Amino acid sequence: MPSTTSAPRRELSADEVTVTTDKGGRPVVLLPDDIVAALNTSSRTDFRDYGIEGSESRHYAADSWEAHTVQTIYSAVTASPGVEERDKRGIECGYFYGAVIAHRHWNHETRWWADYDGQRHEMPITGLITRQRHPGHPEHMSVYFGGS
Repeated sequence: MPSTTSAPRRELSADEVTVTTDKGGRPVVLLPDDIVAALNTSSRTDFRDYGIEGSESRHYAADSWEAHTVQTIYSAVTASPGVEERDKRGIECGYFYGAVIAHRHWNHETRWWADYDGQRHEMPITGLITRQRHPGHPEHMSVYFGGS
């Protein structure tokens, strides 16, 4: 897989992905710190801010580390019995409206971030991920995220 940033990275395995829901019932994906750090670096490299219309990362090739990581996340979310069907259908269309954060940032008892304000800057994705935003161009995928 081609490397798109200099951030250290390794393959994410399915057993390292934990899918849960927050106290509002929204899906949350918990990942190891090193994977979150690499996604954070990658998603903020060549970041485009469109102001009120949103923001997006650059595009990644289908064989990139980012694309493989997102596919692993999608597989875990769609296999999770705790995720609502509407969220699973969103992934089929290329959208995931949930959070992707490090395990250490999650409080399982409260079903919320351990320190939301203090940790928010470390979250690579606080909005959604999509695997294909441009119909007819399956060789590209994008990671979109909001708030940072």
